[in-house]
Amino acid sequence: MKKILRNALKGEGGSRMSVTEFRYNFEYLDCLKELNSIYESYCGSDHLLSISSGESSNTIIIEAEAYLLEYIGSEFDANMDKDVIEAQLRKQGVEHYTAEFIAESIVTNKPVDLVDIIQNHIASASQLSACHIDITDRDGNEERIVLS
Repeated sequence: MKKILRNALKGEGGSRMSVTEFRYNFEYLDCLKELNSIYESYCGSDHLLSISSGESSNTIIIEAEAYLLEYIGSEFDANMDKDVIEAQLRKQGVEHYTAEFIAESIVTNKPVDLVDIIQNHIASASQLSACHIDITDRDGNEERIVLS
């Protein structure tokens, strides 16, 4: 699959996101896998997400190379209807939920927000115990944003 997402944060600084163990909605598993296959790494890795099993069979832990993603695929007019953009993305082979998140990003002119996707879609209701975002700049300085 063609790489159509990349880190939306510009510059030389890296960003990383870690999510503690949480129960997830199985219907979004293909979306997580899809994000890995369509992400163009700024670090030279072959994936956006590192997903590992939690202590329970229905929990996971996620480490991400980036948390704000920009669409870099074929151009769409931001004035187009979101459903039309989604349909065109699906015709290009993009998974259903992934196409929905990208289309929303295009219409709103905002990056695809991985934290929002995890909190509001992938995590089962009230299952996200703590999520933190680590941002590291080129000098090695870190900032931690804690969400719950």
